[in-house]
Amino acid sequence: ARPPERVSAPARGESGDPPPLASRWRLPGPRPAVSALVLGALAVPVLFVGLDRYAVVNADEAFYHDVAWTMLETRDWWRVRTGGGEHVYDTFANAPLQYWARGLVISWVGPGTFGMRILSALAGWLTVLATFALVLRGAGRRAAFLAALLLLFSHAFVYLHAARTGELETGVTLLLV
Repeated sequence: ARPPERVSAPARGESGDPPPLASRWRLPGPRPAVSALVLGALAVPVLFVGLDRYAVVNADEAFYHDVAWTMLETRDWWRVRTGGGEHVYDTFANAPLQYWARGLVISWVGPGTFGMRILSALAGWLTVLATFALVLRGAGRRAAFLAALLLLFSHAFVYLHAARTGELETGVTLLLV
């Protein structure tokens, strides 16, 4: 009879403990820059294509756009006015920078729905990339790619008060990330 074959023990770290399972099952993957480029490229059709092909989604989207357009037309960049009336509450509720940025966009691309939504789409695109970068530092490439991909294809992030509407939430999300 032959003696049984020896089975080698798993490799051990410096402490004598076996290496964590994750290091034994590590698969090669793309570099973080390649992953970020892929995410950025995937985000373009999701967030930018067809921004001007549907009507105003809700009152906030129209309000912010009209305020910026009124500021641009009157050259009064300090009062929040729309429809002939001044909105004192909104003057203090929302930072003027977003109205000024919208006014600048309107002066470049015109007052259509594309100009109404492009800042939110840009903020959404940057939020996807910032999410990737944030998770990359704490959990690695695969987790970062998955987190950014889940965000990019989240209905709430893309359509509900978000990246494809001309509202403030995506800009705020970018600042929080």
